[in-house]
Amino acid sequence: MKKLFSKLIILIIIFLSYSTAWQQDLWKTFTIDDGLAHNMVNTICEAGDEAMWFGTDGGGVSRYLNETWTTFTANDGLAYNIVNAITETNDGALWFGTYGGASCYQDGSWTTFTTVDGLVDNRVNAICAASDGTLWLGTDSGVNRYIEEIWQTFTTSDGLADNRVNVIYETGDGALWFGTENGVSRYRNEIWTNFTTADGLVNNAVYAICDSSTNSLWFGTRAGVSRYYAEIWTTFTKDDGLVDNWIFSICESWDGAMWFGTRAGVNKYYKSEWSTITEADELAYNWVKSIVESGDKALWFGTYGGGVSRYNNNQSNVVPHDSNFPQAFELFQNFPNPFNAQTVISYQLAVSGKVVLKIYDVLGQDVRTLVNENQAVGYHSVVWDGKNDLGEGVSSGVYILRIRADNLSQSINLIYLM
Repeated sequence: MKKLFSKLIILIIIFLSYSTAWQQDLWKTFTIDDGLAHNMVNTICEAGDEAMWFGTDGGGVSRYLNETWTTFTANDGLAYNIVNAITETNDGALWFGTYGGASCYQDGSWTTFTTVDGLVDNRVNAICAASDGTLWLGTDSGVNRYIEEIWQTFTTSDGLADNRVNVIYETGDGALWFGTENGVSRYRNEIWTNFTTADGLVNNAVYAICDSSTNSLWFGTRAGVSRYYAEIWTTFTKDDGLVDNWIFSICESWDGAMWFGTRAGVNKYYKSEWSTITEADELAYNWVKSIVESGDKALWFGTYGGGVSRYNNNQSNVVPHDSNFPQAFELFQNFPNPFNAQTVISYQLAVSGKVVLKIYDVLGQDVRTLVNENQAVGYHSVVWDGKNDLGEGVSSGVYILRIRADNLSQSINLIYLM
């Protein structure tokens, strides 16, 4: 009996040790003690080489690659040490929006752009690298579009909801969305459309935008979250399960869950259920300004005072069987087909990852790139308006649509009639 009891005690100790180790591996925090430039983190970006970049509030920008930290500041060529936004362009260049202009880092060299070069304002709050090769920068005085060394400015005079732009986001249909202090602006096909509280937005001050695999568009404001789906607005606040109404960041994880960063912790919204994560759950700090999912399915939380928390949301790389998730990769026939104005292209992903959706002519020449991004498991759709990447209308005829995802590909024929 004593031997049996001793063995039982040993098994319990082993189990507790394993559980503790697993829990520690689940969460990991990085601070200035580990090499992070500053514990106040404004923004996070994963680069194509799998490096994680962290823009901080006064310490410059830190790069984390192969468990090694490297920090860049104004002394190295960064425009300013307060970094609000980071994005990577198709050519591998990294762009940083700061309080002193925009900085570009490529091949180890820094280049800075300010109002002298064409920026409408040196205080850059948001940057977005669009799929058509343009770079968009949101400032306190309007928006800049930068392509082939040409700067163009858009303000309220052009249709922008407000000149102070907090966030820029591109959806799968190529539309650009701008979160401002006075509503949301959508820029599509050279046309501006604004949405405010009069349309259903919970509050006009918008700080975060994210679309989901269910074709919903989410907006984080200072008074809650608004979801826009099929032209219907739905609002979520503390009364519904949010831990705080001021939303700074939104991210969809590989399993279809939506994550919201607030001043009082993080909310997870999954299958219509809300849950909250705070410092009591190993989050570095409750004020979360940025959330990003990296290629290994880990979630990174940039906090405003406690550094960065990494949450291993990848305990299983296989999505459990669930009728809410597709079990196979498939591209569906577009509808309508033939079409003469626009057509909807739908597909399903059984595995999250990089998705490229392109239109070709019968000679195999590129016509339009509709999707070129990482997408989560689920059902997706995108609209083609019969235009090429230059925004020009195509001729009547047969076109080939090809999708590549998870080393798989499928093609269908589309018929366009002018």
